[in-house]
Amino acid sequence: MSLVRRELQQQAHRLASLYASTAIEAGVTARLAGATLRTLREADYEQIKRAARIDAVAALRRRSALLELTADTVPTTDGAVAAKEGGDGHR
Repeated sequence: MSLVRRELQQQAHRLASLYASTAIEAGVTARLAGATLRTLREADYEQIKRAARIDAVAALRRRSALLELTADTVPTTDGAVAAKEGGDGHR
């Protein structure tokens, strides 16, 4: 194995480790925030959680809509992707 290839693999593994540690930290932070909220606002916890879910769904729908508007392709009902009418699929 060449020296360059080995170095590239090592750098890729380091990057993957950084991404994994960031994801783990985000998950831990979310769980701690939820536990803290449940402890501090026990009576309102379910309503707050429900409102947060509604906001998250709305945000995801907006993001998806924006992606559909800016993409050269559109998703079909079966999950496939088709080219927009009048477009050649290239930017």
